[in-house]
Amino acid sequence: MSPAPDPAHRVTRSIGAIGRVAAGLSLGGTLIVLGILAVINTDIAGREFFNRPLRGATELVSIGIVAVVFLSLPHTVLAGRMARVDLFSSWLTQRSPRLGAASSVLFNLTGAALMLLMAWSLAPEVQRAWELDDYVGSLGDFTVPIWPVRALQCLSAAVTVAAFLLLAVRDLRRCLNPDAPR
Repeated sequence: MSPAPDPAHRVTRSIGAIGRVAAGLSLGGTLIVLGILAVINTDIAGREFFNRPLRGATELVSIGIVAVVFLSLPHTVLAGRMARVDLFSSWLTQRSPRLGAASSVLFNLTGAALMLLMAWSLAPEVQRAWELDDYVGSLGDFTVPIWPVRALQCLSAAVTVAAFLLLAVRDLRRCLNPDAPR
């Protein structure tokens, strides 16, 4: 029987697993960006060469941008690219590694709480959009169902919560033991 894995190793493995999910979501966001580029270029070409804009271009671009922002959130968190005052946190970590780690724990727990609120508020929106067949666009001209974007928002928010919580656990371990590996 093999020995139980070290708790730090479990956290690292969990961050790696969430990282793979985040990378997949980020890839989806990148593909949507390429789709947005195609829609915009097709719309421009249609306007310029055929005097016929692409129907629904505005709607597709607007919901695409929302999807891209949410799909990139988990990867942004795990890559340490969320907006924060790096000058202060770097200074604090150099002066007191425990205090720096504690501020990171606080930052990550706050992020997790806010994203949990976002996921919690989006879940009923997914159901409502599905049940009411909610859409953007003009009926009879061009419509796009909104529930897939709401579902992606909710999923991405949930994965972002997991990412923030795992980083908080990692940083709490550093707070309790500053010599622990990152």
